Amino acid sequence: MMDSGDLIARRHWEIQNGKVYSGSRILRDADISTFEVLNYLYARDANRVYYSFGKIENADAPSFQALDSGASFGGTGKFLLNFESYARDKNNVFHYAYTIGKPSIVRLANLQTFRSINGRFGRDEKAAFIDHRHIKYAQIKSWALLQGLYSCDDDFCFYDNKRIVGVDRNSFICLPCSFGTWAKDKNFYYSCGNQITEERYFAELAETITHYGKIKESLSNGLL
Repeated sequence: MMDSGDLIARRHWEIQNGKVYSGSRILRDADISTFEVLNYLYARDANRVYYSFGKIENADAPSFQALDSGASFGGTGKFLLNFESYARDKNNVFHYAYTIGKPSIVRLANLQTFRSINGRFGRDEKAAFIDHRHIKYAQIKSWALLQGLYSCDDDFCFYDNKRIVGVDRNSFICLPCSFGTWAKDKNFYYSCGNQITEERYFAELAETITHYGKIKESLSNGLL
């Protein structure tokens, strides 16, 4: 499944001088005549499936398909931040995050109904997932991704794959943040899903503003 990330993907996977490359690595077993780029993180030929750093040994090449572009944009200025992707074959759903180990099987995923949301989160008809992990307690009929690693259903709020204990669901909101780490309800502020004081939140906010101010100054002075 290739979309606006086509150019980025094709720069990552290349055929030069009769050899197939993943970045700077040569895929020595790749069959050039049937080699196919699927997205930034996955490719295949007639016999094998590849991720950025090698072969997926337990994948079925003929039925293997990428479920997203493998490259998600976000943050201030829509910079390219994440290289993560879901894929599936006739037997399994897979997830891979660039440079983090090898592709993992999403063991509780339903093959027929699973879909990728943004390469990091996915869902099927019964459950929600972040990478290869199930978001326990999430009620899929009302579950929705909010910001960063925050998500909620009608009753609970989650950060990553953990339920946020003690949160007031009805007043919970995410706060503006480049990395999506801040939120609040009527009682508390939250950083990465953990309760913090109002003072701590504004101190972190001030640090972030100062940090981006220094970046802006460096850019203006041609230092970055």
